[in-house]
Order: sequence, then C-alpha cells, then structure tokens
Amino acid sequence: MHPSLLVGNTTHRDLSDLLSAKRRLIVSGASNETAKALIASSIFSHTPLASLIVTENDDHTEALSHWLQFFACETDILEPIENENEEIVPEAMQKFLRFMREGHTTTFLCSRATWDTPFPSYTHLQQKKFSLKEKQNINFTEFVETLIAIGYSHGEDLYLSPGEYRRNGDVFDIFPIQSSHPYRVSLAFDAVENILAIDAEDLSQTSPHKGALELYPVLYEETEALGDQVP
Repeated sequence: MHPSLLVGNTTHRDLSDLLSAKRRLIVSGASNETAKALIASSIFSHTPLASLIVTENDDHTEALSHWLQFFACETDILEPIENENEEIVPEAMQKFLRFMREGHTTTFLCSRATWDTPFPSYTHLQQKKFSLKEKQNINFTEFVETLIAIGYSHGEDLYLSPGEYRRNGDVFDIFPIQSSHPYRVSLAFDAVENILAIDAEDLSQTSPHKGALELYPVLYEETEALGDQVP
C-alpha cells in the first residue's frame, strides 16, 4: 500500500529534494518505527534513490525494514561480512556489493554497530575483479585458477549459491558474488564463445548477456569501516 502523507505532499517533496541535494538527511521526532517508515517511504516515493538508513540496533533495523516494505518501499539489510567464526558469509558479501554498485534504487538498512564495522574495501575489490567478454581469448587453466584465487568454490548442487561455479566440459555455470542470478559461460578453442544469463528460479530459462560479465572477488585483504565507504 502507499501511505497518505503526514504533513502534505509539498513538504515531503521538499525533503526529497533536500536529500537529493545534500545526500544526507536527519529526520527526528517520529514516535515509532511505523511513523519513521511512513515518513521515509513518502520521501523516497518522490525521488527513488539508492539509500542507506542507519538505525540504533538490529531490532530497530528489522522493524523499520518490515514497515518500509509494508509501505511499498524495496529494502534489504546490510550485515557484517564475517560470522562469529570469522568466516565469510557469501550472502552478506552479495548484499554489500549490491549496495555499493551504482544503478539500483533499493533502500538498505543497517544498525549503528554495522555502520562502524570494517567491511571489504570496495575500491580494492573493484581492482581485483575479473571480466569476461564474448570472443575474448582465455587460457582454460588460468581461468579456473583465477576463479579459485578470487575465492570462488566448486558447487555440488544444481542450484549454485553466490560465489560458486560448476564445470561441465567447456561450459561453466558461475554465480558472481555480486549478482542475483548465475551465468553460463561457454568456451571454445581458448575463447569465450557466448555468455548467457540464467534465471534464478528456472535453470532451463536463459537469455543472452550483453557486455562484459564482471566477477567480483569473494576474498579480500583490505578493509574500511562501512561509514567511510558510503559514496
């Protein structure tokens, strides 16, 4: 559903324009998560932007995300990349890269603790990413070694998870860590023959991929606090 405006359409448009111009906006005085979500969704409805809302704690993050979705605002929650055992969580890396990359209008949320947490350096990840194009010459062995070196693992299941690949002869199904679905890369005579996008739900459905296929690394060496990386 779409909310009715609290103090008028003009005021919310002014707030939206202010957010677009200043890049940051603090709104105080909302009494609960429902009211906060109502105000935020109204502002974003005028000018859809890639946005980040920082909350007091994880409970507030979950509640605000729920109400933003109730008011027809697309949301996702950023979480630390590593779990308690210091293991990389591929889904968390996927969300981080989706947040940092341009071209989306999703509203992301995180707690203040997550905001201050070290995340992989996006600049460093961009420098380490690997790209494939149709007709590109490629050494088969070096290609597999590169996938492993940047943290991709061989997937055993038919449905791959982000950061996995599966080989069938000269055909590779690869789920880029930053993507929402896998891709199929066919090699022929040390060259990329074609690249197809695979439907995330129905693996039999494919479509030609235009342009370069970027493979961001799963592994990382350099970190920066999330708050220091927001564009």
